[in-house]
Amino acid sequence: MPFNVGDRVRNVRRPDVVGVVTALDAPNNKWCTRPEDFRIIVRYPRIEKKSNGQWKGGELDELPADLLRTGEKIPDAFHTFKRSGSEGGVGERMKAHDRRRRIK
Repeated sequence: MPFNVGDRVRNVRRPDVVGVVTALDAPNNKWCTRPEDFRIIVRYPRIEKKSNGQWKGGELDELPADLLRTGEKIPDAFHTFKRSGSEGGVGERMKAHDRRRRIK
């Protein structure tokens, strides 16, 4: 396991939020069979907004493959990868369709 309890990490999908590893074993790991599916628990200072407009912190179980220690650079491939639902509008959908046809 590349992380220890107390390490400050951030998810590559939420690079602006830094969390702290609180446990190296998530409760749902008992159903995982492959080691690459094992998750760890990370506590974030803000995850969701309460009804009064304040941020509420909490714990999430995260895949270690998605986490980077603070100070590490996010891989460039993450910024260039296009997700299937990220295009909006007719023109962008047409570009996505052409891109899928070229791949086949």
